[in-house]
Amino acid sequence: MDSCLFERFIAMIDTVPAKGVLRAVELEGQMLQNGLALKRTVPHEDERSILAFYNFLKSAADGICVAPIPLPIEHIVFYKKTLERLIEAEQLPYEAKEQFHETILSSFVKSFVP
Repeated sequence: MDSCLFERFIAMIDTVPAKGVLRAVELEGQMLQNGLALKRTVPHEDERSILAFYNFLKSAADGICVAPIPLPIEHIVFYKKTLERLIEAEQLPYEAKEQFHETILSSFVKSFVP
């Protein structure tokens, strides 16, 4: 995959109604997982990031915490905005915001601490 994957992902998610975002992320995540499993692609930062967000959303919907993974700040900003959109549309529970802070944001902060 090329380096424009994340930009295409943003464009897709931003155009999908809030009620369809979880499904769109799920389909993208499954597509990326299949590509990696079949060795059609090698994992790059964008793939790892989107898969991490996909796994976070799956877990957050079930109230389960996931292991933190460091992500680029621009990805975190987009994911936070998307998460807030999903919570506002009642597609995820409010607790997902706390889980996001505990996993995604905490791993970003920890990446700066020696």
